[in-house]
Amino acid sequence: LGAVAQPNSSSPEPFRAERRNLSEQATSAPVAVLALCIDQHHTTVATLGYSAIDLVLDELLQRLRSLMPDVPWAPIETDVLAAAVALDKVESVAAMARDIVRQPFSVRARTLRLTGTVGVAQASGDASANATDVVRDAVVAMRQASSKGGNRWVRFEPVAVEQSVEGQT
Repeated sequence: LGAVAQPNSSSPEPFRAERRNLSEQATSAPVAVLALCIDQHHTTVATLGYSAIDLVLDELLQRLRSLMPDVPWAPIETDVLAAAVALDKVESVAAMARDIVRQPFSVRARTLRLTGTVGVAQASGDASANATDVVRDAVVAMRQASSKGGNRWVRFEPVAVEQSVEGQT
């Protein structure tokens, strides 16, 4: 695996292929999209540098793929991993992802104990629904939960988007 935070330099938008693949999965059947971030991302970068967080994210992605081989985890932003999962698996996958993040990481002779936050947005499987919006909604839910302390998983609430749009007018 290459470093998670190293998108294809020929792509005008980092992680475009991963986002497109995730969006396609979100329209193929009723699923939910989970977006996962490490709560201590900024602290780790400030203390150990970007290359250290790249190592942590690479290791996290390998762990997720190894321990949940049926869940298609992929990087969609420099600090976000995401997957589309069946609706009946949301709670167990979100809990397991957070448990995997809590396992210690060894970076540059330091042991890091981290926590993770997961945002969940449900896709209806309706072809008219915009799958890109579902991915965005999962990231919005994750960022909102992370800003409130993190270390949890939350479902996307459409009211939050409506309120933020109203505040911009």
